Amino acid sequence: MAWFSSVLGKGMICESEYRHLPIDEDHATDASSRKAFIPWWRTKWALFLATVLSLSIIIVLAFLPSYISRGFQVTNAPSPKYQHCGNSTTVARSRGCQFDLVTYAWLPASCIEQETLAEFRNWLEGSERAFGSWPFFADREGNERIADEQALSERVGVPTHSPQEEHLGHCIFLWRRLARMASTGPVLDIGLGHVHHCTEHLLDRLRGANPLDSERPHSVFEVGLGGCITD
Repeated sequence: MAWFSSVLGKGMICESEYRHLPIDEDHATDASSRKAFIPWWRTKWALFLATVLSLSIIIVLAFLPSYISRGFQVTNAPSPKYQHCGNSTTVARSRGCQFDLVTYAWLPASCIEQETLAEFRNWLEGSERAFGSWPFFADREGNERIADEQALSERVGVPTHSPQEEHLGHCIFLWRRLARMASTGPVLDIGLGHVHHCTEHLLDRLRGANPLDSERPHSVFEVGLGGCITD
């Protein structure tokens, strides 16, 4: 074992000795030539990267002004504004408002989503409606039917009677409109209180029918003057 260690020790070269080993001129020339040689594929790869980088810089500089101007356009965009129809139908008309059957209110014309309005109007005019087509009445007994949509629109602040079926239909079509307008705007002036009111009446019908539903139009509302938020 001692012999093996002695031989191994003589055959090994420490790091300090390795650094000072002599190199003849032929070997030195070969070494320097190896250091100076650069493979052709590395040169082409470097040129390719330089070209891509240059093109990227040119593209960024070309489109930078448009991005900057676009940013200023967003910053300087007009703030949303609230439009209201006033305190009477005369004022509402002068402000370009129209009666919206879905909300029972006068609203700015640009705030009335037409698709749901047409659907609700067709539903109300169906002969299968409780108490007949167009079930709006001036009295609680259901004897004085309101003539048409124009007559209904003038009943601002005046109690109007309708069957509970119509009331719940109004809630359903109102939610349909809110879903349609959620992504397109504008924002209607409808608070959580109105939504809570509708959901409570629907939940009541899930618990059981109300005998009054078939006896008389016991739902009551008043036409209002509303508004909405527009761009």
